[in-house]
Amino acid sequence: EGPAAALPVDDLDAYGTVLDVTFIGLADCIHRARMTARHKPAWVVVLKAAEVGAPGGRAALTASRPPPPRPWYTLPFRWGNAVATLSVLALLRLGRLTRFWRERLGWHPFSLDAASRAPLPPSDVSIPAAGLTEAVFTDEYVAKNRAVVVRGGVSDWPGLHQWTLNNLDGAYGAIPVKVQRAHFETAERLPLSQYLRRVMESAWQRPQDALSLRYAYPRGKAADFLRAFGQFGAIRWLYGESFTHAAYGGLRGGWHPPAFFPKGGYAFPWTLFCQEDPRDRFFYDFGVYISPAGGLTRLHVDSQTDNVLLLASGVKQFTLVPPHLAPLFCNTAGVPDGAAASFEAELAALPPAAAARLAPHVVRFTARAGDAVFVPRGWMHEVRTLEPSVMVTYNFVHSAGDLARACADSWWYGYGGARTIHPKLLLV
Repeated sequence: EGPAAALPVDDLDAYGTVLDVTFIGLADCIHRARMTARHKPAWVVVLKAAEVGAPGGRAALTASRPPPPRPWYTLPFRWGNAVATLSVLALLRLGRLTRFWRERLGWHPFSLDAASRAPLPPSDVSIPAAGLTEAVFTDEYVAKNRAVVVRGGVSDWPGLHQWTLNNLDGAYGAIPVKVQRAHFETAERLPLSQYLRRVMESAWQRPQDALSLRYAYPRGKAADFLRAFGQFGAIRWLYGESFTHAAYGGLRGGWHPPAFFPKGGYAFPWTLFCQEDPRDRFFYDFGVYISPAGGLTRLHVDSQTDNVLLLASGVKQFTLVPPHLAPLFCNTAGVPDGAAASFEAELAALPPAAAARLAPHVVRFTARAGDAVFVPRGWMHEVRTLEPSVMVTYNFVHSAGDLARACADSWWYGYGGARTIHPKLLLV
């Protein structure tokens, strides 16, 4: 009874599926059965591999079901949320005009006062998940625009075993995906299974050549419109199968936002007409990121929205630069030709006087499987993968006040994109 129960292996057929656990392994077998019915309400059964005994034996299982579908009478409110979400997205994207003209005119405001007068961020931004409440997280980190890595923030996911490379290969390996270089430039298109084999085999001779899988879904105004209204079937019919959309629907019972995250009050995507969380509504830039060792995402800003990164597996190294240093950087749609390989390389090449102003403000930390990383609005960040990693990520804006500030920052500093050190800083 209830959302969780201890079940013997012999009773699994009560859920409508009889499984052979001899060769494939019980966890993987249950996962594949779950994937075949990913578009229907289904139970997700999770267990630790060490608990699996001989076929026909007994094991400690935890069963949990994904959120139930919304009642039909909430449909007008959900559509209202979708319309408001698209309106907010249009407001934020006006910042693309700012970015375009700044690139065309070469006009990027520059101020050393930003580095000399602003207080230094804390050198250690990690906190334990134990005891962290929604109110504390919202008031101390979201409202105050403070970056934080919460150790063990998602270690309680019911389906953490589903996020292994082998399981993703078994469930979605036939879907074609686009893999990308360090700043979202598409390198090639290939089946997911072929890419995952490269990741597991560390097929790249040089770490800087490693390719990552980020946003594996259709882009454009029509796709954004259909996604806002939850019309994933129409997107599949128009564009073909998408790994991100398939994983969003198929794995939604195997993850959840951290317990300390706000349960409502999101202004982007708009959820104020009817409370919806990231498993009910496709949050902006939701993605299942897969990166090999050596994979790099260059320094950038995420569309002036808050960003959460939830590590299911692997190890990543983060470099964060606070928003008060924005006047020391140029905002561009992509990394210019001839730019340094990474922000860390740019920083090392600065004159000593310039590096002395900038370096103390840079925040660095390493995140591991089970950690939750919160990168607030306007924070520049660069991420390097140290061990093959699978990560769930999405963006949001919480509260009307944050929405007003996000729009203002987007219109003044420019929409999200690459950040490169301002040329004038090289002359300091």
